[in-house]
Amino acid sequence: HTHYQLLLDLIGEWLTNFTSSWQLVQAIHDALLAHREEYVVGILHRDISAGNIIIFLGHGYLIDWDLAKARSMQKPGQLTCAVCGADFSMFTF
Repeated sequence: HTHYQLLLDLIGEWLTNFTSSWQLVQAIHDALLAHREEYVVGILHRDISAGNIIIFLGHGYLIDWDLAKARSMQKPGQLTCAVCGADFSMFTF
């Protein structure tokens, strides 16, 4: 199953339009979590910048995935999830 989403207009606010330091930190945190989740399954964003993080309803979203690539791993057995510690050595990426 593949999910595609095409947005032709900005939804939310640019990261640079944050309203508090808490909102800025929260948005960057959310974007980094999104990047980590994709990294674990073998995808690299390759273009993380302030221009590619938006704030919507108090959360940060990593956008502009057009440069993303599947990453190849030298040693697949060394990958573990940073969130739960799960071992992904049984999977081929």
